[in-house]
Parts: sequence; structure tokens; C-alpha cells
Amino acid sequence: MTEMNQLGNLLARYVVTMVASGTHSSRISRSAKRIAQAYGYDLRLDLSLRNLSIMMCEEGNPSNHYHELIAVPVSPISLSNNADLSRLSWEVYDKKMPLADFEAKFNKLVSTPRYSHLTVSLMASIASFGLCFLFNGTIWAMLMVFISTFISFNLRTFLTKKQVNNHLNVLITALVAALIASCGAFIDENTAQVAVATSVLYLVPGVVFISGLIDVLEGFVVIGFSRLVHAILHTIMLAVGLLISINLIHCL
Repeated sequence: MTEMNQLGNLLARYVVTMVASGTHSSRISRSAKRIAQAYGYDLRLDLSLRNLSIMMCEEGNPSNHYHELIAVPVSPISLSNNADLSRLSWEVYDKKMPLADFEAKFNKLVSTPRYSHLTVSLMASIASFGLCFLFNGTIWAMLMVFISTFISFNLRTFLTKKQVNNHLNVLITALVAALIASCGAFIDENTAQVAVATSVLYLVPGVVFISGLIDVLEGFVVIGFSRLVHAILHTIMLAVGLLISINLIHCL
């Protein structure tokens, strides 16, 4: 494999990882072009949420080029990936890092486990617990929110592994979270509404909304609107799950 093909394949994986992690497009483009420039190549990207088209050519010699079309996998948002991959691009550019070293560092970065699933689910549950406290929930409401978030978070992970449609996944998760949180009404009716409302807040796709808006404002209209539509559908499914749970609660 020539250096151009090796770098092109590596950059395709690099960009795909950033797209899947929720990075906004201008940052992806700057980081990838910075790396290509470090090795003496020009880079052109065509980004979408499902596919990536990458074209790279030698500076001053457009006839010597590389092109690849690659699918973008579905994966969780990762702010740490965004920061680490961007930092890696500057390291490659500033140190004129050999291609083999760049590949080794990239592979190590994307394969290094971040946090265990149990740790993440506990942190999400504690965050929901805190939100309930901020909205004046009682200790019983906060405990129900903690339990509902922990169970629904693990349910969402299970459904994702079973490749359930993401929007249906959100609906089911929101429904289960709200139903569990509503059990607090048997102990304290005054804060049951707060418990139900805060139990699903961790499902709000804030990063996707922000990335989509930034993309649209910076001219990456196609992927920007794709992200916004995806986030809106996600939010609608969340609201539907919450609505179904509230109607079920009123029927009991």
C-alpha cells in the first residue's frame, strides 16, 4: 500500500470516528485537512450522517489522487473523542509525525476504554438525582429518579445492542423511565410530576442539536439539517413516551 493510500484510509477512519462522536463539521474538516497538509496533501470531504466521501491529492499534482467512500457507524456521542482527536491533529502537524506513529496513536486512542458501562450509568443516575433536587424534588422523588434513570439507561443500552431502531429505543426508554419515576406518587404526590419530568432529561439530545445548528450556521447545510431532523425526531419520540406514561398513570 502506497503512503497516499495508507494515509487516505487512515484519515477516512479518523473522520468517521469524529462524525460518529458528534463533532461539528467545521472542526472535523479543519482537523483532517491539518493532518493531510502535514504530509503534503490536499483534502476534500463530503460529510453526511451515514456516509463519508474523502478525496485527497498530492499538492501541486492533482492527477495523483486518492478517493474513498465509507459508511459512518452508529455510536454513542463522545466528547472525549472529539477533544483527543483534535489534539492529535495538532500533534501530527506540529511534530511532523511519521505516518506509522500517527496510525499507532490513533489506534490506541480509539481502542482505549473510556469508562465502564456501570460507571456511566451511575453518573447519569446521579445527574438526574441532582436535577430533581434543583427542581425542588423531595428525597423520595430524587431516589425514584435515580432508580428510574439507572434502569432505563441500562435498558437503552440493551436495546441498542439488539439493534432496535434508535427512535423506537428512545420512546421505550422514556416510557419506562417515566413509569418507574411515577411510582414515587404512592409515597409523595406533591413532587411526582417533578420526578417524572426529570427522569427523562438525560435523553434530550443536546449535543446533536448544538452540532447541527453550528453546521447550518457555518455552511454545512446538508449534514446540519440531517442532525437537526434526527434530534427533533429523537425529542418527539421522547415526548411520545412521556405522554403515554402520563396517560397510563392517570388510568391507574
